[in-house]
Amino acid sequence: MNPANSIFGHQFEIVIKISESFESVTIITTEYLGNELPENVKVYLAPWKSSSKILSVVKFYLTLILVLMKKRYDLVFSHMVDTQAFLAVPFLKILRIPHIFWYAHANPAKRANLVSHLSNFNISSTKGSFPLSGRPVKFLGQSINLQNYKYHAKLFNSRNHLVHIGRLDSSKNILLLIELASKVHKENENVRLDLWGRLPVNEYLEKLKWELEKSKSFIKYNGQTSRENIPNVLVKYNIFVHAFYGSLDKSILEATAIGLPVVTLNQEYINEFGCWSKLENTGDLAFLIAEINSLLQSPDFEIDMELKRRREIVENKHSLDNWMSGFLSLCNTLLNEEKSTK
Repeated sequence: MNPANSIFGHQFEIVIKISESFESVTIITTEYLGNELPENVKVYLAPWKSSSKILSVVKFYLTLILVLMKKRYDLVFSHMVDTQAFLAVPFLKILRIPHIFWYAHANPAKRANLVSHLSNFNISSTKGSFPLSGRPVKFLGQSINLQNYKYHAKLFNSRNHLVHIGRLDSSKNILLLIELASKVHKENENVRLDLWGRLPVNEYLEKLKWELEKSKSFIKYNGQTSRENIPNVLVKYNIFVHAFYGSLDKSILEATAIGLPVVTLNQEYINEFGCWSKLENTGDLAFLIAEINSLLQSPDFEIDMELKRRREIVENKHSLDNWMSGFLSLCNTLLNEEKSTK
């Protein structure tokens, strides 16, 4: 519940949207900085520290019990919190409160898999983002606020400035992006790569620092940026590069919405949008280089047409408005089912 959070800031937008359709909304969250919310939204803070798991569990249960004692709730929605959802499930079952569970990760967590069987309904962004066995499940796409990510038509006089925004940890294959930039820079010394995001806190950080130091003449680390500033950052660049193999990242959809060409190994993205080289995704450096070369060799008008086509896909499948429409439809279905059983 922090709109400045580069990863979970969109949750703030979703709460505001949900509040427009319900008489009251109660939030239990691990982070809240006091940002202004609609009058019908009440926030309870239950901080979670991985270094103090037992204490975090106790605090969460105390907050949950306090909230459940306040009133009878019609519906519970767990958004990107599989651990807390797992802890809450017994209470929700006893009180017979319908539960919608959101999960959007490529890797199945055991807790999440159990919750997916015990919830009334599961929702996710795409099929590849829901590896759990629980059913039923509905796919709503990602929730891109297109008011913030307006399309910027560009003439690609320069295609030399690459960017990546997101966590800079091993799962995102940042070292592979550095290798990509190094290879392309050897062919064209004008090519540069800018990295934005949170640095890792493990041994991967030392490897990353070493590679950045070696490549500092053409690769720059810019630190983190807030979610609301991401559109302003994206418009400064020519190509968004990305090497995460897992679920469909919000970052590449945001880049697509704003009109940036995306070069990625993400098969979920390629399934929906296609790729520049028309080659099979081999999931390696060679494929990324082929994608970059295709972009460098393509006429401006072809790139422009393709970028507009991809923007339309984001509008039709991944907008915040479409997400809310699907979510509210599911809520109404569950609430009507609940009424019919009383």
